Amino acid sequence: MVEGLTGSSSALLVELTGLSVVQPGHMLEPNQHTVLPTRTTKWKDDNEVNRKLGPSGFELVGLGATIAGCVIVGLGSGYWLGSATGVGPVMTFAGLAVGLAAAIGTTYSKIRKYL
Repeated sequence: MVEGLTGSSSALLVELTGLSVVQPGHMLEPNQHTVLPTRTTKWKDDNEVNRKLGPSGFELVGLGATIAGCVIVGLGSGYWLGSATGVGPVMTFAGLAVGLAAAIGTTYSKIRKYL
């Protein structure tokens, strides 16, 4: 029940929130339902809430493992290609660059929802 609302302000409240307003002294019919906000009502979208909360500890650990995996796979691939082709250091650095680029891209895609 919302007290102290006039007819026009209660109509505006219903239009803005989609909630039914019961004036003091009025009874609902048996087939009418009133939706009242509860603690579980989502007033904000999930992205807005995630921006405030930030990533969880598990997400940060997963992000660190992903970054390490990208760099290690890039270095390993570069080393392997370098030893197979005979241009060791050049391919190792190229593999490192590819691994770092993959790590940066993955990091951005995972934290984009918190920005």
